[in-house]
Order: sequence, then C-alpha cells, then structure tokens
Amino acid sequence: MLNKTIIENSKKLLQLHIPNLLRLLTENEFISFIKKSYEFTVLNDGKTANTNFLATFLMLVEEVAENKSQEIRNELGYFNFLLGEFAKTKKNKEFKNLVLSVVNNFEKNDFKNTLGEIAVCLTLSNNSELIKYESVQRNNKSIDFEFKDADGNTFLVEVLNIEYNSARYEKGDPFEKFICGRLETKFNEKSTDLSDHDKNRMLIFPIIHGVSIEIVRENISFLTSINKKRFPKEGFNSFNPMSFAKVQGTYFRLFTMEEIAVGELK
Repeated sequence: MLNKTIIENSKKLLQLHIPNLLRLLTENEFISFIKKSYEFTVLNDGKTANTNFLATFLMLVEEVAENKSQEIRNELGYFNFLLGEFAKTKKNKEFKNLVLSVVNNFEKNDFKNTLGEIAVCLTLSNNSELIKYESVQRNNKSIDFEFKDADGNTFLVEVLNIEYNSARYEKGDPFEKFICGRLETKFNEKSTDLSDHDKNRMLIFPIIHGVSIEIVRENISFLTSINKKRFPKEGFNSFNPMSFAKVQGTYFRLFTMEEIAVGELK
C-alpha cells in the first residue's frame, strides 16, 4: 500500500540522483508520478517494460539498496544533466510536456531513445525555439518536435535512433544503403499523404548507436554530407547524424561525426 514513507523515500532518492527533475515538477506532478507508478507496478506484479523511465527508476532503487555498480546512477545522472542544461536556456512548457511524457510512460519505451530526444531538443534549442512537442500533422501523424528558427520559419523534426551492428559492417554502399534506407523509411512513415510543402518542412535527426570510431572514419564523407540530401530527389530531408559516447558506463553528450573521426570520442 502506498504510504507517506514510500513517497518521502522516493523524493529523497530523486533529490539525490535527479534533483533537476524535482525542480521541474510541481509537488502535485511528483505525487501523481509516484501514485501512478505504484498502481501500475501493483497491477503488473511489480513488473514494467524493462527499458522505460519507471523501470530505470526501479533499478535505481535496487542499485542503491544493494550498493551495486553505478551504471543506472550514471545514466540518470546524464538525464539530470540534460534537464539542468535546458533549464539554463529558458523555461519552455513544451519541453516540460516532453519530460512529463517520459516519466509517465509506463508502457514499452526505450529510455535510451528518450535521452536522445531530449539531447536533440537541447541541441536545436541553441539556435531555434521549441514550439511544440508531439506536433500532430494533417495526416494525423505525430512528429517529435516543431521548431521556429531566427527568421520565423517553422520546421518539423523527427528523432530516429538507429541501432547498428558493427560486426556486420561492410564498407561503402552496404553501409550507406542501410543508413539511407532507415532515413527514407522513417520519412515516408511520417510524411504519408502530406503535401510537398509540408514534407519539405520535415527533417529526420538520426542518432546512430553501436557504430565504432573506425567505421565513422571510413565513412566520414558520407556521414557529414547526409544533411545535403533533400526530398524529393533523395526521398528524405535529414540532419547529419550524431552519436552518444559512453565513458566508464556514463552517457557523455551527443558527438558529431567530425568530433568522433578526429578522436574526440575515446
């Protein structure tokens, strides 16, 4: 049964490991998260999808209680860092909607992908204004973000996490076809039945997981020119991909392909 002790202990845990989340949430939003989390786990025999925020939070409880490795604390530490960096930029209701969506999604949801979405949002917010999180288009498809640039032009951004198996790597055409194929598939999925005008406003922001430094270096020309591919000729519009680095198990920001190629990621 949920009680005051559980609520207070949960707050102390967040205060210690994700203080920026507590600063972002109101007291009622925090209580709501704890109540929903408790009710969901009771209904599901203490189980949840093993990659979402709730699962990560429960693993944090276990890791702290058993004094296990720092892996979960490190992962949530990066989440806390991203929240803090965004708070320095500006207060934004739509960014808060993104965070609330993350913590209250108890169904299957990869927390690693969530970190990617937040990191992309922070990166693009340096030069553009976040207008809408989960922007629903005329085809009833939802796009991750809608931004407005310095000239007042709006554009849509869909974050695409690409898992790459380096063990199956083939240099040249196979690698390029794999990446472009994923980009085109996602673009088509989200842009079906939209006008060409709306399609030209939409860009995919790829985050590649599992790619090695050697693969990046061998394909640097391709990886740093993807942003020049444009609809309709290429079938999609895209930013150049980025990739997370992990240092001693800790997520350590998104790196550009150029940074990886010259040895910034080690």
